[in-house]
Amino acid sequence: MAKLAAEVYGEALFDLAVEQNSVDAWAEQIKTAELAFAENPEFLELLTHPKITKEEKLSVVEAVFKGRTDDAVTGLLTVIVEKGRCSEIPAVFANFLE
Repeated sequence: MAKLAAEVYGEALFDLAVEQNSVDAWAEQIKTAELAFAENPEFLELLTHPKITKEEKLSVVEAVFKGRTDDAVTGLLTVIVEKGRCSEIPAVFANFLE
C-alpha cells in the first residue's frame, strides 16, 4: 500500500511538472530536498513523530520549503503531511525522479 501511495504522489507531481514544462527545474528541487532529508534523518523523524501535531509539521514544511521550491512541490509536501504519509516522502521523491 505504501508503495502505491508513493507512486500516486510521485506520478501526480511528475504529470504536473510535464504540464507546466518544469520537469528539469522540479527535478533539481526534488534532488536538493532528497539530499536534505538524507543528510538530516532527524527531519523525517520530526515529520513522522506521532506526538508532533499536523499543524506543527505543516509549519515546518512551509518554513523549510516555501520560497525555496516551486509552490507545487511545497504543496505536494503539504498534502503528504495532511494525509499522514510523511514516512513516504523519500519514496515519492524517488518515484518522481524515475
